[in-house]
Amino acid sequence: MRHTARSFASLPGPHHAQALLAEIATAPCTFAPASPKAPLALYGAGQLGHLAYDFLRAVGHPDVTIVDRNARCLAQNGDWSGAALLEPGQISKEMKSDVRLAVSVVTSPYVPIEHFLSDLGFRDIVPFYDLAESFRHLHPLSNGWFAPQFSQEDQRRTVEVLSRWNDDKSRAHHLQFLAWEKRRWMLMLSPRSTVLLTNVLTSVCGRARPAISPWMATATSCGRMPIGAGTRSNQGSAGATSRRACAAHRPGWLADTPALPA
Repeated sequence: MRHTARSFASLPGPHHAQALLAEIATAPCTFAPASPKAPLALYGAGQLGHLAYDFLRAVGHPDVTIVDRNARCLAQNGDWSGAALLEPGQISKEMKSDVRLAVSVVTSPYVPIEHFLSDLGFRDIVPFYDLAESFRHLHPLSNGWFAPQFSQEDQRRTVEVLSRWNDDKSRAHHLQFLAWEKRRWMLMLSPRSTVLLTNVLTSVCGRARPAISPWMATATSCGRMPIGAGTRSNQGSAGATSRRACAAHRPGWLADTPALPA
């Protein structure tokens, strides 16, 4: 099942935002944390790819294939020594049908990447953090959370928050966050670019939630979280590194990014 992106030619004003919120709050969510179905593979051999690979090994899944468009070049780098590293074109039709492919890319929006991989023949594609959510009993990494059902009070309070933003872009960022965490929708402001959420301390579903780290995550600055027994993803230096690595996957940054795969 594919995730979807909704395109808008202009930023939502207060009344449009309220209508979108009502749709987000009432539409059924067809996605859930992804189970660790074997065989597993990761798409993306960047910083998040390293984190995801180390994570899966730590929770008992060492036999993970890494899929990347630059696999031949990356194979010459010692960072992936011992790993099965393949380009999409090297994956057999049978493997594309059987493998659960978790997207571990932080430099482009998720939905266009998923559609790109689907068009290549991959049949089971999930965000990496939705897969990681199935291992909460083994590891505290929890960036694939889903917002609970909205109550009427949740909606009322969120409408009030939306009405108090000073500009439509901030309102759009707030809605994008809610759309992803509640329904796994991506809101796109134009056919050519996606504006991701700004870093804000907001009230999600009427419940206070800490702000996403203010560090700007880029392909070069995303850190690699040391994965292992005792690692805590939200505290200390490991937590800081984790937040740098995960921020661009989650809709959490004020940045125009091309709607194309990395």
